[in-house]
Amino acid sequence: FFIPNAFSPNGDGRNDYFQVYGPCSIQRIEAQVFDRWGGLVFSSTDPQFRWDGSAGGQPLGNGLYLYAIRLAFEGDDKAVYEVQEKGAVVLVR
Repeated sequence: FFIPNAFSPNGDGRNDYFQVYGPCSIQRIEAQVFDRWGGLVFSSTDPQFRWDGSAGGQPLGNGLYLYAIRLAFEGDDKAVYEVQEKGAVVLVR
């Protein structure tokens, strides 16, 4: 799977959402995004989640946001693997 380090929710149809990409079948996910002060701005348990760079229906500004993602996916061998990723993503409008 792949987690991008930047996205641009400007409506041009390219990189408009922050999401997890990959060929694997995600079974479970807990995704959280925080602002630079540690405030939660987005969370989801939907394996198909897409964050559009907004919080409370309002677009957030350009900047660095932190994420914590815990997911379980099915590998090619049909076993279920759990992974936890933490990192940063840049929102560019």
